[in-house]
Amino acid sequence: MTEKKKSTRTKKDVVVTIDTPKIDVSIEKTAEGNFHAELDTERVDVQIDKTEKTLNINVEIDDKIVYEFESNGKSKHMGKGQVFKIVGKLAKYFIERGFGRIKK
Repeated sequence: MTEKKKSTRTKKDVVVTIDTPKIDVSIEKTAEGNFHAELDTERVDVQIDKTEKTLNINVEIDDKIVYEFESNGKSKHMGKGQVFKIVGKLAKYFIERGFGRIKK
């Protein structure tokens, strides 16, 4: 029986950029495995950086805009699945505490 030699593919850098009037997306992945992504919309800005050792996610929410926040039940005062209309500053606080997410 002959053994097949595995061919190893060389990893390449990948860059994807999408620019529309309402949404801008930029994704970059290097051959070393590092990852950088940016999402810019009218409601939220997100930046993600991943290296071999770290993962950083930065979400910018406008403090004065009203968002729909969905609770995940980790707060004793907010039941699971309940939806609240709150301003961005309070939404950031709740997200940092792990109480839920902004509903789409």
